[in-house]
Amino acid sequence: MGLPPQLLALAGKKLTWNANENNAFSLVAMVTSPPMYVGFSLADTWAHQRYFAAVDPLASHLSLRHEWIDLDPHQKTILADDWGMGFPLLYLMEALEIVHFAPTEYWIKSIELATGIKLAFKKEKQGPPKLPDFVGLDTAGRYHAIECKGTQKSRTALSSAIRRGIPQVENMRAHGALPPALHACFDSWLVAGLYVPTANKKSRPLLQIADPDFSSLTDLIDRAGGVRAVSKSIVFTALCQQLAAVGLRRLASILFSGKAQQGEVELVRTDAGLSEEARRLGFQRHADILVVDRDSQVFDPERPNIRARIRKVKSSFSAPASLVESLSETVQDNGIVNRQELDRVLGSLLNALPSVEPRSTPVQDGEDRPPTPWLSRDENGRSKLRSQFGIEIETTLETE
Repeated sequence: MGLPPQLLALAGKKLTWNANENNAFSLVAMVTSPPMYVGFSLADTWAHQRYFAAVDPLASHLSLRHEWIDLDPHQKTILADDWGMGFPLLYLMEALEIVHFAPTEYWIKSIELATGIKLAFKKEKQGPPKLPDFVGLDTAGRYHAIECKGTQKSRTALSSAIRRGIPQVENMRAHGALPPALHACFDSWLVAGLYVPTANKKSRPLLQIADPDFSSLTDLIDRAGGVRAVSKSIVFTALCQQLAAVGLRRLASILFSGKAQQGEVELVRTDAGLSEEARRLGFQRHADILVVDRDSQVFDPERPNIRARIRKVKSSFSAPASLVESLSETVQDNGIVNRQELDRVLGSLLNALPSVEPRSTPVQDGEDRPPTPWLSRDENGRSKLRSQFGIEIETTLETE
């Protein structure tokens, strides 16, 4: 299985990609938000607020400021991991028309919760036995297994990290890991990574993608509920993550786990268009949109005016009110999520959006995919990232 046609067409070219770093940080916030909220995830701090100040504003390409060199190595590792997800996934979203990203472990858990069947995966946290980070679903209904890598050391270090990621992707192709109908839906098994230089280095940043050449697979067990059910698990996991990313963590956790903790039902039930959880977070309803604005600060030592070096970052998080309300109504008085009603809501939601039907045949060279419904743009200093569900993160860095 080679590179997808869209990436293969670019493989021999020197390609410069103009990335919107604000949207890359917003995407980090979305794809790292646990659909089952545990209260101690790194996603609790928004990535764009953490990393605005790390970007060198004077460099002609993506680079870290000189002050970053002296930080603790642990902090450098966290940034490399986060950026190694945000930028490659943003690029793959655009290049492969990907609609949904689901962290592989949560995707598997979603299947297991829905079917009551344990899947035969190795679930190590580190090293070669580790599963790839994400499964993506594109507009042609094809899957992409994606392992993400990031480094600030060198381009050579990135290449080494890419090579180390190959066994992790291979774990999803191991005997008994995937049912045959599901395996046939995968279009690529990618290892993607980012090298971002610090200000003291002359090298330029590099986004690298590999699609390893694996041997053919034997027949696998068909126990995961069929291709459509597994595709729905990707979509559902992504939806719960996006709800969590804008702050509706209890609703996301209840939906994903299928049940509420004692006393939580009233937190997610809507009244006059808002739930208690949304009210406590400061959400307001405007027409059919729930919106909350949050401000933070970044320090910019390069600005000549000393008073202007503390800059405000305005962030806006929004979600369709009708979507949130319909999802909250699936939570019954006893705290158990009505799975049948949830399936109906999810089905109605997907039917109203561009089709993402699972396929069992490879995408042929030259075959067009519908454009991704993701919105990623920068207008008048405002960066917007909006998913297929209409869930949006908008960031603005003040210019005064």
